[in-house]
Amino acid sequence: MEASECLDPPSLHVESDKRTSNELTNAYKYETLLEIEFRILELFPGEPDDEIHCELRNEPMHTDNDKETDIHYEAVSYTWGAPTPKRQIVCSGKTLYIRMNLFQALKHIRRKDRIRRIWVDAICINQFNIPERNQHVQRMDSVFAGADRVLVWLGEESSEEGDGVLDVLPVWLALYPPHIDWYAAKIEWYTSSTFSFSPERLSKEAVEWLSYQQTHLMHLLHIFARQWWSRKWVIQEVVQAKEALIICGQEGISWAAISRYFNADQDKFSLWHDSLARIYDKHPDKAFVNHANDGIFHSRQLARIAANFHGPDALSLWNVVYETNDFKCAEPRDNLFSLFAIAADVRSSAKTDLLQVDYSDSTRKISINYCRWLLMHDPYALICLRTVTGSNGCSRDVPSWTPNIVPATWLRRPDLRRPFSMLSYDAGRLDRNPRPTWTLISEDRILSIKGVITDTITNIIPPPYIDITNPGWLHFGKAHAMWLGKCYDIVASQTANSERAIDLMYIILTCGGEKARGADVRDWKSPSVETFRRWLDVVLDEHSDSEPNVYADSELSAMTMSIAYAKLRQFCVTSKSRFGWVPEATRVGDKVCVLFGGKVPFAISECGRGHYNLMGEAYINGIMNGEALDSGLPDQMIELC
Repeated sequence: MEASECLDPPSLHVESDKRTSNELTNAYKYETLLEIEFRILELFPGEPDDEIHCELRNEPMHTDNDKETDIHYEAVSYTWGAPTPKRQIVCSGKTLYIRMNLFQALKHIRRKDRIRRIWVDAICINQFNIPERNQHVQRMDSVFAGADRVLVWLGEESSEEGDGVLDVLPVWLALYPPHIDWYAAKIEWYTSSTFSFSPERLSKEAVEWLSYQQTHLMHLLHIFARQWWSRKWVIQEVVQAKEALIICGQEGISWAAISRYFNADQDKFSLWHDSLARIYDKHPDKAFVNHANDGIFHSRQLARIAANFHGPDALSLWNVVYETNDFKCAEPRDNLFSLFAIAADVRSSAKTDLLQVDYSDSTRKISINYCRWLLMHDPYALICLRTVTGSNGCSRDVPSWTPNIVPATWLRRPDLRRPFSMLSYDAGRLDRNPRPTWTLISEDRILSIKGVITDTITNIIPPPYIDITNPGWLHFGKAHAMWLGKCYDIVASQTANSERAIDLMYIILTCGGEKARGADVRDWKSPSVETFRRWLDVVLDEHSDSEPNVYADSELSAMTMSIAYAKLRQFCVTSKSRFGWVPEATRVGDKVCVLFGGKVPFAISECGRGHYNLMGEAYINGIMNGEALDSGLPDQMIELC
């Protein structure tokens, strides 16, 4: 349930004012709930065209022992949809108006022969009672965890999906793609629903896989383009469910039947997902395929979080925020509020005063409290600074050192999806400095934290523009080849010989090579230097005007994937002739610092009075493993504003 949907939309008040006295007299009036109660909707049986009749019953949510009572019901997970038009149902003989999507859901899930007991937020919560609404937001996890089953309503079926699309879904997910030479495949869309490919230079397996996609891909993309897959609140609704049923019109399939495919090995899922993205990269309807691509990715996130929810690998607060950063909610504060109940460290902590759900708090206060809580309860490697957005000039609203929770400003940043600190670096000597030294000053606006300033940025080569609304934004094209050519020329000009330049470029592009691979980074590949040399020959081929075929074989494809951490950032040179990668907002003249207790360096930008804006994580070759702290540079309290 999204908070913005919980809050009374202005249109509701207008509609109430326009009702006649007779309509107001006939409107359903909610009974007051006790603190330990919630409402269950008893949906009366009926035929598809019958009017919807129901009753609300107040039921106890917990016993005196704080254990769930033996109450049976199903919880409905859905999207509210457009506020108009509204449809009328009858609740205890009185009129109740609901939105169209919920009306259609009730029509489909209503039984023909017996009552169905359900919980659905728009009806079971009095939306005009603010205290009741806020209380239920904090108890949403208990409601869905206590349900016998969660009914996921995707919406009415459509002609684009065709009959039996949910039956095909498990087969489609299980069909693992072979290696495909995408340069030779020559994917072309000649309508919005059909594509062609060139089979001449492809293997038999590749032709069969692409042919299957020609038949089924668009039908299944329409399923994943539905709005439900992108809602932030559905994470806890599904993750905590004992059982979930996905419903689309008259069709249904259990969540378990498809989630096991989405929870597959990371390497397999990445190849499957990336192969699909290469097909619809050139689809004419970019908005549609972007929604579908998000839906597929979100399904993966849901499956992984659910599979680990009760085990030792359950996600901490920072990790669950990071893993779900592409999910959407209309209310910015719900980017955190919707996740508190499923974060392992929050669930197990007795000190959550900084993480209270309170919609009267500003986004700034919530962001600062979130960062403070992480510094106090999860300080390892300064993970709270991993996804800062970086900005030139002081922010009046949110300090640069806080992870901004407003989606428009950071959720679509591709570089924030791959923090350097997830790799095996130790710039801040965690063995000697396991916890950062920090304090908040100036009314919590400035984070003063111990570290050393090591370098000044003297040159920057920004990467080519990446359209991240395009599902194929990870594709490596001619523009990227030209960009890396400029970077290589700079490295070569400051290196003794070409052999040393190639070896150094390999280390820089792979951000340290195999030794940087962390146990928790399953999508990281580090091919050999020999593979890199062959890959570099393809990239730097001056005689070719076409896009470099860096996907010609599995080794070249793996090399292309291995530079993902570098590709999304700016190439830089420092005052001490070091090379590396810095965030997109970094400029010449900015500084590089290493903070005690951090795994990686950070780029910072001076903003006056001895204060700095935190631009974000950096990879600077030569100071990634404690060298800066061993160099004798003086440490200081760096004030981040």
